Order: sequence, then structure tokens, then C-alpha cells
Amino acid sequence: MGPQGRLSTLGNALAGCQQFNLAPAQAALIIARIVRWTREWQGVFESLAVPGAQIDQMRTVFPRASQIGMSEVERHLR
Repeated sequence: MGPQGRLSTLGNALAGCQQFNLAPAQAALIIARIVRWTREWQGVFESLAVPGAQIDQMRTVFPRASQIGMSEVERHLR
């Protein structure tokens, strides 16, 4: 979705913000909100009684934001 195609990084998502008529600061706020929500994924799965083995398989789907470019987003939140 960003200038680097489908590269799955927050920086690439942020860089494509103008395609959605968003300023970088607006896009950074949206990304930060989504990051906060997705941090809770494991608790949600556990509350829904998803088996532990399946939760373990999902861990790679939800990388830490710091691993996929959150520092780029944080520069626009200040």
C-alpha cells in the first residue's frame, strides 16, 4: 500500500498515507491505535478458549511493532 508496494512495515504504511488523504500525523495516530489493539490479541484468543497450540501458531502473525518500524511512526506522534 505504500511506496514499497506490499512490504509489511509500519513505515511503508505510513509513507502511503497520502493515498488515503491523510497527513502523516493523522496516519501515525491511526497506526498507533491499531498497534495498541493488536497487542491484546493473545488475551482475546484465550478469552475465546482458543487452544494453546493454535495460539502458539499465531504468534508470528502478530510481530512486535518495534520489529516492523514503529520508530518511524513515533516520530510523527510528537
